[in-house]
Amino acid sequence: MAHKHTLKVSVGRSDEEPATKRTKPDESFNPFYSSMWDEISKVYYTKRSLEEFDRRTAHESGDKVLTSARRKFGPLLVSDICALRDLASKGGPDLSILRGYSWLPTVPETKSVTNSAARSAGNMPSAYDANFERFMIEKVHVLPPNWQDPHGDEDDEPREPQNLGLIRDVLIQSRDSLAPSQWPEKNFREFKRAAGMNPDEEMVVKFEFPFVSGLKDSQYVVTEYIRFDNLDELHKDIVALQPDKAYGADRNDINSNVREELARYIVPASISTLAASNSFLELMGSTGHPGVAQRQAIHNGAVGARAMFYLQNYGKAIPEYDDNAYTLSSTYHPIGGILQMFATHPVAPPRHGDEPHYHMTLVDAFMMKGNPTKFREGAAAWRNGQQWAQQQRDAFIQRANNIDNRRSAALQQASAGTSNGKGEEDTATGVRPSTETVGGKGTALEKSAGR
Repeated sequence: MAHKHTLKVSVGRSDEEPATKRTKPDESFNPFYSSMWDEISKVYYTKRSLEEFDRRTAHESGDKVLTSARRKFGPLLVSDICALRDLASKGGPDLSILRGYSWLPTVPETKSVTNSAARSAGNMPSAYDANFERFMIEKVHVLPPNWQDPHGDEDDEPREPQNLGLIRDVLIQSRDSLAPSQWPEKNFREFKRAAGMNPDEEMVVKFEFPFVSGLKDSQYVVTEYIRFDNLDELHKDIVALQPDKAYGADRNDINSNVREELARYIVPASISTLAASNSFLELMGSTGHPGVAQRQAIHNGAVGARAMFYLQNYGKAIPEYDDNAYTLSSTYHPIGGILQMFATHPVAPPRHGDEPHYHMTLVDAFMMKGNPTKFREGAAAWRNGQQWAQQQRDAFIQRANNIDNRRSAALQQASAGTSNGKGEEDTATGVRPSTETVGGKGTALEKSAGR
């Protein structure tokens, strides 16, 4: 329900201040952000919601003061102006009885923008505000893990992906590179000491998480802190995505026609070759708040799942939903070495033609600093997850490229007058962009020499 000009604040989770990171969101008032408050049904008691409440209260109070003054006083006469000038020349009225008085500020009118410049300038709602999650649930239809609709609407109940069991089977597979003979216990001690006692995020990125990701991480197409300002956002009123780490394909591996048609969903930034990202990581320093990281992961997972959905349905007149997940988004906190891995999948909207809804599911969690065995389990899950995600996007890209190649061949034949009359239906052979691409339960994801 919209709240017009009256902001009701409910006591709930406090606002988390952003930890020391590469950039901080703009803490000053901006007119673009305020439009969010009228669109969510419940507003949590946070710093930003209080600022918005004060702003609207000041606006309304100012209107009342000005209206009262206009009713009580008429226009000034020439004699009044002369009297005022005379009073001013003698020092003006005695204001000593007025203490702590300040005039009400001018309040700018609210408006909404959709261009990337405004979204990249910190002028939009972001994961640093606890109300962001509710906005994503109610306006973007992205459901976090364990979400329960207070109204009992079945359309808004979270659903697990059908291939959740298969993903879990993939993650728990052991890796030869993490066997005790290849990864001795002294490495575990080095991992625990890597970032120091109270590491900030930069220390975790440089010195601690590389123990988890392993040497093979450098073989992936991966970006750090790149703003995804080329994509259409999930909603016009939320900030552009900026993952700590994003894994995807090289855009040059995708046919130019496919890239151009799906650019708004799969080509995140012009300054990177990354495309079709379907695995993300949010890292925290020791003072980082897990709530912020999870809200970032919710946003990451939905954008990645959308990219896979459009690649999967490339060339189809009517999109199909198979209720499987092909996207992973993870969070890592150095206190305890807690790694959480989530899967996000698209769900058909209640009304045909609407944008997909997205449901996020916790796949598994690992406390990696407990002992060497826990570390090996978490590190194996992370590395297996990256390899699995790569297999999914590669299969979808190959399928889309095959469709584009057949289209191009048919156009060439038609232009030469030798068209065979075949349609453009999806008849790709040898490409199975589904849960089968991981090879099924028990399939080894790593050879003995791999990391």
